[in-house]
Amino acid sequence: MDGAHGGQPGQNLEFLPARPPHGHYHNPAGLPSPLAQKRPDSLGRSLIKNDNNNVAPRFGFAYQMSQKWVSRGAYGVFYQRYSAQDAIGMSINPPFIRTGDVTLGVRQQDIDTFPIDDLTPVVNFVAPGSRPSLLAIDVNAKDGYVQQWNYYLERSLTQSLVIKTGYVGTKSTGLDIFRYPNVTTPGPGDVQSRRPFTNLSSVRLSKSEGFSTYHGLEVGAQQRFSKGVNFSTGYTWSRTIDNGGLGGETLNPFNTLNDKGLSYLHRKQRFFLAGCGRSLRARPCLGDEHQPCRGRVSGRLAVEQLPVLRDR
Repeated sequence: MDGAHGGQPGQNLEFLPARPPHGHYHNPAGLPSPLAQKRPDSLGRSLIKNDNNNVAPRFGFAYQMSQKWVSRGAYGVFYQRYSAQDAIGMSINPPFIRTGDVTLGVRQQDIDTFPIDDLTPVVNFVAPGSRPSLLAIDVNAKDGYVQQWNYYLERSLTQSLVIKTGYVGTKSTGLDIFRYPNVTTPGPGDVQSRRPFTNLSSVRLSKSEGFSTYHGLEVGAQQRFSKGVNFSTGYTWSRTIDNGGLGGETLNPFNTLNDKGLSYLHRKQRFFLAGCGRSLRARPCLGDEHQPCRGRVSGRLAVEQLPVLRDR
């Protein structure tokens, strides 16, 4: 486990690894909490290590091969800032806000005697089996980045009709994803005693281990008419793969390689038809309180129709 950080103004709260089976909370000395200790100086002033190499080159080109043929392409790197919600979650960690879990037995008596109407013994960690729970961020967390590239061939069939086909790809690396380092394998005996950190309950650790890829074939056409009216249509056949899906959860915390598969956001096929045009063009009119304007107000109205068909 790499670490967790959080706190309130003027204070820093972290969770750093200790020799199993115990974990420790660390924050500035003087905070009245039995869980509090001075944080290590190795982290410097920041709660996570700096990420100072976010270089994002981008370029594109267009080449006219003949009077009717054009090829276009581009490549770019784009960075995504680490989610602020993960950092905000640090403020609800103990000891600032007490949160805890209780592992119940399988007997009906355990369920019947659970103090559902009074959780004070749970959040004070005095109820049998109750331990603090944590939201954590890896000290080595970095901003995720996306590489995007595309290549298109376009052909003009008439002066107002253009068709195109192309390939679009993206590769995302270092995305924010959740790991659960304090779970235990199935087996007999007390659950809490078999956790890697026995003095803690559930731990959700945010790490930069997410990735995704997208590859898509696109075919489209655009027809322009007079007075600004035009129609566009297109078809996409694509495939999206990632290792976290929506929310960045994992199927098996002991073997995260099995998380790779079709993305929750995967859409194999997509077809759209869109039209746009100007339906109103009025002349300007000036007036005052003695001679009110009797003409039409100047303006333009765009009408657009966007039917979209897609499958899983």
